[in-house]
Amino acid sequence: MARRIETPESGDHGEESGGHGEGLLCRGTDIILPPSGLGGEPVAEVKGNDLFQGLRAVAKRIGQRVPDLLFPPACPLCHARVAAASDLCPGCREELTPDPGHHCQRCGTPVAAGSSSGAFPESGCPACKEHTDTPDRLHCAFLHTGAARELVLGSKFRDRPHWITTMGRLLWEEIGPTLAWEEPEMIIPIPLHPRRLVWRRFNQAALLAREVASRLERPLVTNALFRIRMTPSQIRLNREERRRNMVGAFRALPNRVGGRSLLLVDDVLTTGATIRAASAALREAGAGRVVVACLCRADHHPVTDDLH
Repeated sequence: MARRIETPESGDHGEESGGHGEGLLCRGTDIILPPSGLGGEPVAEVKGNDLFQGLRAVAKRIGQRVPDLLFPPACPLCHARVAAASDLCPGCREELTPDPGHHCQRCGTPVAAGSSSGAFPESGCPACKEHTDTPDRLHCAFLHTGAARELVLGSKFRDRPHWITTMGRLLWEEIGPTLAWEEPEMIIPIPLHPRRLVWRRFNQAALLAREVASRLERPLVTNALFRIRMTPSQIRLNREERRRNMVGAFRALPNRVGGRSLLLVDDVLTTGATIRAASAALREAGAGRVVVACLCRADHHPVTDDLH
């Protein structure tokens, strides 16, 4: 039962209030505060549960700061202090070279030096006309040099998949609005062959696609496109050898991609053989539109580091 300690307004003039007009009505977890004075101001009511939740939120915020105090956020490449754990320092950001777009906007075939991508029509370059498996549009954030190259190699071959959070953030900052304008219905990563996935333990394209999907607020679909053939390493293959190497490497499920607008995500574009083969599989399965997003693009092709 609630026990009332009378305030001066209740008529008992503080027999149990200590003579100061201060009183409380305790009812479960509800707390009714006494009047702030003798002028009859309305009594404010505060829920005890709300008070507890407020204290809990403060404690949570303090707890979230403890790791930053013990282990301050650092640039993944040079370990300089940064504001957020997934950020690069200003010095490393200067090493990022945005993709100038001097390539076919569908397949990535380089344009002659000094030209612009406008040298090719929207329908694509001569290579696109030879191969009907090219995507509808290609977007690359950076060139595969400097800090972008270090992030890619570090995430893949130095067992640092957490760097891909940084890669996703950089990709979104550079070409995010463009990807949003494409209005894809679902995000699909370039898959690894199961045996290679076991060896590497993670698919860097899938982790990158997850970052993109969360920002676009679109579903990430990893069970629509599959790598059905284990292809040899492409490190020392030229453009035509890579194209032949990737023929028939992928299979897509019509019931998942049929008629859909898709965003295909990969980390590095070299000759475009991988994205063309994946795009061919998606089109064969009835995909409506295929747009490709890559973190970086190799500006030339002697020997590359893409081990798809």
